[in-house]
Amino acid sequence: MDEALNAALCQLGFRPYDFMDRVELGHLPLWTKALHWKFKGEGHSFGLEQFDQLTSDFDAILDTPCCLFIDELIAAYPEAKVILNTRDVEGWHKSMMATVFRFFEGPSWRILRYTDTMAAEVCEFDRALWFYFCNGETGDKAKQAFMEHNNYVRKVVPPERLLEFQPQDGWKPLCRFLNLPEPKTSYPMRNDSGATQAAVEEFWKRCVRRSIMKITMSVIGISAFVYGARWMLRARV
Repeated sequence: MDEALNAALCQLGFRPYDFMDRVELGHLPLWTKALHWKFKGEGHSFGLEQFDQLTSDFDAILDTPCCLFIDELIAAYPEAKVILNTRDVEGWHKSMMATVFRFFEGPSWRILRYTDTMAAEVCEFDRALWFYFCNGETGDKAKQAFMEHNNYVRKVVPPERLLEFQPQDGWKPLCRFLNLPEPKTSYPMRNDSGATQAAVEEFWKRCVRRSIMKITMSVIGISAFVYGARWMLRARV
């Protein structure tokens, strides 16, 4: 998750649609279907109608899997501007290994996907995303896919609508590109890896709490049923 750019766009008055929005709003199953359509030709196409259905309350789109729909997005919104975060590939890979690859492939998630609906949606989406992006590999193939994606964005987006940007560039190029005045405050510098790790850990805790509650209620329900059945049998005797 690009926490710095998200915070910057919020400060400029935008409402970004990022990964956690897709999780919280229950959009991941639709995006998983969209991935299957784009890369396997399964199901219905994904275009302006579907994008508007999911993003009508937002005016900026960030993060996965939306970045993989660059062709569809620029076709649906021909006047939209594209900001390409030209992050160092080694830094990106290190962040992914410390967060997404580490957490969602862990043993606890393999259990949670059977006990929590939202965890199941995230796990299914995550498997589809990384399979289509880099064949599910976490080494050099993932790095190569990252670089190829950036090069593809450069190829398909008209130069006048593309900004290659890094947080250390500050407000000036971003605000010039968006035709907005520069804020007087410093550009928000965030540790994307740390922020992503914290967000994933908090989401994991919520999934665990829901699972414990569900299991507890099930046990209580079974216990009540057994007690009631025994009482009825005794009453009949």
